[in-house]
Amino acid sequence: MLLRGELRAMARPRAMCSQFRRQRLYFRDKETEMHCMKLAPNKASISPDDVDIINTHGTGTIEAVFGEHRRVHINNIKSYIGHAMGAADALELAGNLLSFKDYIVHSTINLDHLDPECHLNNLVIKEPKGIDKIDCILNNSFGILSINSELVAKRFER
Repeated sequence: MLLRGELRAMARPRAMCSQFRRQRLYFRDKETEMHCMKLAPNKASISPDDVDIINTHGTGTIEAVFGEHRRVHINNIKSYIGHAMGAADALELAGNLLSFKDYIVHSTINLDHLDPECHLNNLVIKEPKGIDKIDCILNNSFGILSINSELVAKRFER
């Protein structure tokens, strides 16, 4: 992926999942979302421990999949741009690509009342956070009719 004329990241194989039963698409299926989130690192030949940033889609599945991986930082680019439908994957990833250069996890905005049941460590809210290492970003984009996409981007090393 080129950013300002410089190669910044390589996209790894992505995971796409949907919930289709008896000629009907379901509007939301947490199990399919979790399956997709587990499948992407596996297809990219990485461990969940390798992920430095997860760009969430605000669905509450992160803790179930990455809860024990306390090092990962979590943000939400959708909080800046709204739901971009089919373009969400590309736009949300573009919002995080600069992190490979500046080592800043961009914050989630417009989150005024965090659910007390949310026990995620390293949820970046309101203010960006600088960290020492960003080599891998997991971008999840969950769409309407339970069409889900997970894209892993790794820092490009020459």
